[in-house]
Amino acid sequence: MLDSPAQASNGMRLAELLTSVSLASDLAHDVPAESALRDTLLAVQLGRLAGWSDQDLSDVYYLALLYHVGCTGAVDAQSRLGGGDDINARRWLSEADFADRPELARIALSKLARQWGPADWARGLAAFVTAGKSIPESFAGIAEVAMRLSQRLGASPQVTAAMGHAYARWDGKVFSDLPSREALSPIARLVHLVHVAQTYSRVGGADAADSVVRERSGSEFDPQLATLWLETSRAILPSIEGPSVWEEALSAEPQPHRRVAPAHLDEVVRALADYVDLKSVYTHGHSAGLARLASQQPPFPWSPVSSPPPRPTSR
Repeated sequence: MLDSPAQASNGMRLAELLTSVSLASDLAHDVPAESALRDTLLAVQLGRLAGWSDQDLSDVYYLALLYHVGCTGAVDAQSRLGGGDDINARRWLSEADFADRPELARIALSKLARQWGPADWARGLAAFVTAGKSIPESFAGIAEVAMRLSQRLGASPQVTAAMGHAYARWDGKVFSDLPSREALSPIARLVHLVHVAQTYSRVGGADAADSVVRERSGSEFDPQLATLWLETSRAILPSIEGPSVWEEALSAEPQPHRRVAPAHLDEVVRALADYVDLKSVYTHGHSAGLARLASQQPPFPWSPVSSPPPRPTSR
């Protein structure tokens, strides 16, 4: 779907489209705007410090932007865990250590259960009792949706494949069907670590970010990448401290910039419409259907830049 940079030199930058999409994923997780952009800035810097090539850094860049693009693909399971509030569940579970049952219990009691109404307790408790099975299944659904959307949005095959590993752990626990250790996509390992560290840094600064990376090194996180983070975090974290990192995030894309040819913009827009409709089983295909309906209507009998005909006066 994506032309080469030379072929699409007059097209729109893919990064300009996907930075906007990342703001929608921020909203879906109830996190501050530009959180995904901050992940992206840190991930590219950490990859560069690791000595990765520009191609690898480009894949890191786009994986970080798209990391949560399939987040609404498991709304049903997330709603059960959140007592009907899927957004609150995504917010608190996205950076949780799923192999740490005491931590999950703490999140359930302190962050989720307090949002449950009287009618939600039975459903919420049942969801946590079966979380050992439902969580891997729901994240598998998220990964499948993310892979399909990332391909349609113009990501490289490496990024699309890495989306399937996005939530996998270094030690292979919890998500037993996914690769582990060296078989796990390197860019997925890096972006996952950065996302969790950035989330903790937002709440508790560099000390909190370093602490969670240190604690999960060798279990959830690649130990070599964890060591690199701990050695360099104080140098790279200041880059995300400003009120906005929009321009910095656009500038961070490695050359050559990926572009979308004008002929392919319609497919990108259709993919974004499908992304919006994932929120509910009742809205699947809604945006595309609305677009078809609108395109089949006769043109307005007046120019869009002129005033419409006056309304009939009532008697």
